[in-house]
Amino acid sequence: MAAAAPEAENLQYEMNPEDIQMFDLEKKRKILAVLFFENKIGAAFYSEDNEMLYVFVDSEESSPHFETFEMLVTQIEPTTIVLNVNCNDILKQKANNLMSDVESMPSIPGDVEIESDSREPQPSTSSGPKNRTSVSSNRSPNVSYIPERYFNEQYARKKLMDYVENKDRRTEESRFVFLSSLINTTNSNLWRSIGGLIKFLEVVEEKTGDKICVIGLQSFFPENRMFVENTTVEALQIFKCDWHPSAYKSGSFKDGFCVFSKFNRCITRVGKAYMRKIFQHPLTDLPTINERLNFLEIFGQPERTTICDDIKFHIKYVAPMHKVVKRMMIGHAPIKDWRMLHRTLRSAIEIFGFLRNCDESIAKSTLVERYLQVYRSDVISNLFETIDRTIDFRKSLKEDVFHVNPGVCETLDKQTELYIQLPNILSAEFENDIPLLRGVVEDAQMVYLPQIGFVIKVPLMGGEANGNIQGLEFRAVADGNAFYKSSTCVRLDNDIGDIECLMQDERVTIMYSLQDDVLRTAGYIYEAIDILAEIDW
Repeated sequence: MAAAAPEAENLQYEMNPEDIQMFDLEKKRKILAVLFFENKIGAAFYSEDNEMLYVFVDSEESSPHFETFEMLVTQIEPTTIVLNVNCNDILKQKANNLMSDVESMPSIPGDVEIESDSREPQPSTSSGPKNRTSVSSNRSPNVSYIPERYFNEQYARKKLMDYVENKDRRTEESRFVFLSSLINTTNSNLWRSIGGLIKFLEVVEEKTGDKICVIGLQSFFPENRMFVENTTVEALQIFKCDWHPSAYKSGSFKDGFCVFSKFNRCITRVGKAYMRKIFQHPLTDLPTINERLNFLEIFGQPERTTICDDIKFHIKYVAPMHKVVKRMMIGHAPIKDWRMLHRTLRSAIEIFGFLRNCDESIAKSTLVERYLQVYRSDVISNLFETIDRTIDFRKSLKEDVFHVNPGVCETLDKQTELYIQLPNILSAEFENDIPLLRGVVEDAQMVYLPQIGFVIKVPLMGGEANGNIQGLEFRAVADGNAFYKSSTCVRLDNDIGDIECLMQDERVTIMYSLQDDVLRTAGYIYEAIDILAEIDW
């Protein structure tokens, strides 16, 4: 960059030099670097219009909505977005969708992703449902990815301190104090995003030969939203965290005595998270504020106490779904996730019924209209009915295994019936092998072992197995028993097969199909939960 600085380490970016063209002077670059980490988002962007570097303080952000990120992109209108290659897949998808209609800047190296870096995790090759958030098919040339190690806080501080040194000739300590007065040192994501931005600008300089100058730093504040510094929040005691007093929750925090805790009457986690976001970033948009006040006034009237009590009873079962959906994307959703989703959808449908039958003043509320619009498509109700009809929750929760209700799959029903009748079938088939064992062993039985098949189990006599029983093939010794294969066992293996594994394969197929239904309707689920969070608040 234009400011003198020690030479940085060489970057091994895999880029095609033919893609680097002369810069179009009529269109100025705006490069936005974003880092999402620990439910906070930090950002920095460089504008070639005034050669300023703008910073956006760390702000609470939630996946999969990324409302703050979308607001930044909408208001900044960047020509390029720079992301960490290991960032949230949904964030990648959202960035590509937002930048899909933006005209590509030919002088910006669109792909700065280092595929050969051994320190970056490799894509999984395990079988399972396909990841629905893949961005490879919707990759925008205006979104670039760089390795996570280049989003480095120490690197960003060093570069900015070198810049201050050239301008003011201060000592290292004074330069650090000066930078701390401009950017709060607690904004870790912001500092790291500055590191990624500076590193990307260096690559642009190297590939294009253009000198990129930074003449100053300035904070960026989005419209219609108020962003408060952490020091101000702490001074006003808006939030306060105390160590949890319980020994069983050692190391965790709880809300202390603060403004937020005094006003928090939310029943659900999603409602509490929404209220926290409102306290962190108060609105300045008057129409939206008046809309919320009208909603509170409508439900605060004494004649609506009954409907409020009914909504409170059902809304307590509403839970955040983004982690559940994320586990379903990789096929690792336990039965408790399905139960949580089932209860959330049922509660949402019950609340929908209450609001649909309300008087006209409630139905005309903007928030209620949004909620009713989600359910008029019947997507939520159809998904709930499919899950309720498919999963046997009582048996599944008891055994912690995905079980399917009878009548859902004819093949699975036949296999289940055969599995129940298996003891009687084995007793009848074992009659054919009794002559082989007469006079050799005193006690034996035919059993089925998953992944092994049908075998004859013979208790060990004298601690050793007899491997020379005519007509039987010795297989193994385990738990004081010897196991043999007979011709009858081989025939049952061919006719019936590994019945328990076959049943499990059918259940997994049904579960994957159900997961596909959930992933296709995830947008409706998120929208319904967001509205319920506002109602809870």
